[in-house]
Amino acid sequence: MPFLAYLRRLLLTLLLAIVGIPGQAAAPPSAIRVVLDDNYPPFSFRDSKGQVQGILKGLWGLWQQRTGVAVDFQAMDWAKARATMESGQADVIDTIFVTEERRKIYDFSRPYARIEVPIFFHRSITGITDVASLKGFTIDVKDGDACIDYLKAHGIAEFKRYASYEAQVKAAIRQEIRLFCIDKPPAFYFLNHERAADEFRYSPPLYVGEFHWAVAKGRTDLKQLVDEGFSRISAEERSAIESRWLGAALGDGFWPGVARYGGYALFAVALVIVILFLWNRTLRQQVVARTRELSATLRSLGESESRFRTLFEQANDAVFILRGSTVLDCNRQAEALNGIPRDKIIGAALMPASPPMQPDGQKSGDVLRDMLAKADAGHAAVFEWRDLRPDGSLLDVEVSLSRVDFGGEPCLQAIVRDITARKKAEEKIKELAFFDQLTGLPNRTLLLDRLGQLIAASSRSGNYGAMLFIDLDNFKILNDTLGHDMGDLLLTQVAQRLSLCVRDGDTVARFGGDEFVVVVAGLNSDKEEAATNIEGVAEKILAALNQTYQLGDVAQRSTASIGVTVFRGDQVTIDQLMKQADLALYKSKGAGRNLIHFFDPTLESAVKERSALEKDLRYALEERHFLLHYQAQIGGDGRVTGAEALVRWQHPQYGIVSPAEFIPLAEETGLILPLGHWVLETACMQLAKWATQPAMAHFTIAVNVSAHQFRQPGFVDQVLTVLKNSGANPQRLKLELTESLLVSNLQEVVEKMFTLKAQGVGFSLDDFGTGYSSLSYLKRLPLDYLKIDRSFVQDVLNHPNDAAIAKTIITLAQNLGMGVIAEGVETAAQRDFLARSGCFSYQGFLFSRPLPLEDFKQFSRQI
Repeated sequence: MPFLAYLRRLLLTLLLAIVGIPGQAAAPPSAIRVVLDDNYPPFSFRDSKGQVQGILKGLWGLWQQRTGVAVDFQAMDWAKARATMESGQADVIDTIFVTEERRKIYDFSRPYARIEVPIFFHRSITGITDVASLKGFTIDVKDGDACIDYLKAHGIAEFKRYASYEAQVKAAIRQEIRLFCIDKPPAFYFLNHERAADEFRYSPPLYVGEFHWAVAKGRTDLKQLVDEGFSRISAEERSAIESRWLGAALGDGFWPGVARYGGYALFAVALVIVILFLWNRTLRQQVVARTRELSATLRSLGESESRFRTLFEQANDAVFILRGSTVLDCNRQAEALNGIPRDKIIGAALMPASPPMQPDGQKSGDVLRDMLAKADAGHAAVFEWRDLRPDGSLLDVEVSLSRVDFGGEPCLQAIVRDITARKKAEEKIKELAFFDQLTGLPNRTLLLDRLGQLIAASSRSGNYGAMLFIDLDNFKILNDTLGHDMGDLLLTQVAQRLSLCVRDGDTVARFGGDEFVVVVAGLNSDKEEAATNIEGVAEKILAALNQTYQLGDVAQRSTASIGVTVFRGDQVTIDQLMKQADLALYKSKGAGRNLIHFFDPTLESAVKERSALEKDLRYALEERHFLLHYQAQIGGDGRVTGAEALVRWQHPQYGIVSPAEFIPLAEETGLILPLGHWVLETACMQLAKWATQPAMAHFTIAVNVSAHQFRQPGFVDQVLTVLKNSGANPQRLKLELTESLLVSNLQEVVEKMFTLKAQGVGFSLDDFGTGYSSLSYLKRLPLDYLKIDRSFVQDVLNHPNDAAIAKTIITLAQNLGMGVIAEGVETAAQRDFLARSGCFSYQGFLFSRPLPLEDFKQFSRQI
């Protein structure tokens, strides 16, 4: 705008403001309230005196001077800042990233800073490179941070939230957390401030966020006011504020040089003017001639551009002109293809119009990046792509990328063709070739292909798979009496029921006629375990197929016979598997139908025995066929200090059943939960009774707790309830844990142990040294005892390695302030060795076997 015109406009604006002409825009507010994060150095943070400092305080102070509008600058906890803004108690929120959820409630400014957001992790951890490498970890985040939305969108669900970035970093330094998502600027500030930068590493950026300020959605007047205020702050003023907190760059002595060379520049300009004046006449003549040539060229170019635009707009395919992944131009066919107006497409990025994953399982962002790079390098890039339309529907297209010149700049041209019809035709051909037309299940051809793949996978993993042949009993009679239409309806319902009985990755196929095949993979590496698992699947299938079928108006009962064969790797061919399953099927039919039979008779016998034992175990829990034996624990003075409670099963037919037989089965079936509760309850009631007997009041009872039992969400409440109801002294109860419990979710284990420890319950680590021993576990766990496993004790006199291990465990326990007890002590020589090494608590046959309650009482009185 010319200067005089600008001056006239400025004077008119001032005059209107003074006169106050009606109908003009409302006066700006006298004050606004700005909220932001107070824990984001160098943009905003509190100094040692609690005063708010940083870049943004300086910028908003200048904004207040330029606009005359007072700024109530409120730096606070980020979650509180968002809550304050969203409740309408603030006008502007600063230090905010843009997310899709936030776009619904805010209008954002242009970005004024780019912030990289990586994952920081302790230097003892390796392999953290991207979001995929975070699976299985709990990620520590600041409450309300945009990082939470990003990680959730990429499948990360386990978070521990902190009120501020500073709290995150301090928790990491205390080693309460191992991985945390945090913006780079505050991370570097706090890590260096705490002198802990060398202890941590960080990943490549997960994403790059941009700082904005924002107002409530629809507050156009306020947004315009804030924008205008910041536009009055010069680049030099902004740079001076930023330099104060970021540090100034070298080479700031530019302006003195300008003053020195200014005179030279003026002289040079004067000389150029003289030369130009002398050339002016010659140039005028040349300009006239050149103008004629340019006019002709422009007419020709205009005609060419018109022809190009006509071809561009009338193309049958959608055409996009791209710079990177941003659309510069597109034709009308692009509007029709995507269902988006042209003005919305131009300037937008391609990725928002795509689902996260493509049909082949690759991430859309990875595919697009690779294809754009290939085309940009001058190579042909033709690929299939799935688009996400605004209405949520998916569109299959074929994309051809090539490099073109657009407006004098190198760009990419994308020709996009709708291939929906072609895809449907391909799917139909595939369906006809590989799927049964009646039931929609895989046919024999697809079954054999999948079976070959499963055999190969089993060979690699070492896990067993199983094949079930299923034949409907008396199906021919149903067809002959009710008709083939009813028979087809029955087959369709059988297919539906079979599909509901198996996992998504398993295969259900129609083999032909009334025969079906189910293939289950990845069962177990133990054959008997695998057979037990597949028997459960077969029984579930048999029960489902025995239910009444509704065939139109007819209620029809039908049964099935099932033959099962278990396989692993390439030990058998597909033909052999088919024969084995077929033989097992005919065994079921010959035995009376509606039955399940295995190809391997010995395996079938083992499965039936296991099934019977499980049934008896459930009955024993209902009828309380269990009892506790007590094995004495002896102190260094040879006196009884307590006992370990050991469960025994009093089977009405087989007598006492060894725990080695039924405890693993209880673990696998989940029956360990009610059994463990009974043991805990019985032991606590016994403690309460001993408390009334002076000779036994000081005894403790150690109770084994399984990992499955301990991980139950209500375990702590269960223990405390049992202690309260029984009246037992918590200080007389010791819970024995195994190292397998510590393999996963250690933080949850520690929290539960500390809660119980606070009530007086003691803990010992059973079988120490045989599992996942780790010194890092020991220093975090509130343990009272380490228990030396019997496998070390029995050979302490014969094998130097076992002796060294036993001594090391004793020394370790002493240094950590824990007690130590040795189990499996069978000879006096073993006891003496342990005593010389510093262990003075024992358990084993040298003193006593596990005894029934009355025998234990008598033993404790004699010793």
